[in-house]
Amino acid sequence: MEFVNVSKSFNENLILDNINLKIDKSGLYVIVGESGVGKTTLLNLMAKKIEPDNGNIIYDDLTYMSSDCKLVEILNVYDNLYLISNDKEKILRYINYFNLRALKRKKFLNYHAVNDKEFAL
Repeated sequence: MEFVNVSKSFNENLILDNINLKIDKSGLYVIVGESGVGKTTLLNLMAKKIEPDNGNIIYDDLTYMSSDCKLVEILNVYDNLYLISNDKEKILRYINYFNLRALKRKKFLNYHAVNDKEFAL
């Protein structure tokens, strides 16, 4: 995915100004910043939930899952991840990366010590 001179505003409030960003699909990225700097706007643009005011976004085969996404409690970790990406290799890579192997087949209904955001990949 690549952002080329992307800008976005809401009610004349400029949120993102001429952003250039290239995201390699083989990487794992975390977006951090203070409240109000445009993290959610950037993610919403990536997920095609909103359109940029200016610039271009070149989409690639990326998977996006927001932190407010609700998981299906009767499904296990693997099956929840399969709902957002049917790429089995990618799912197993994330399970290994986040050290979730022991939880791979556990259902959320039976695992109360974990909150949803730990599995929002």
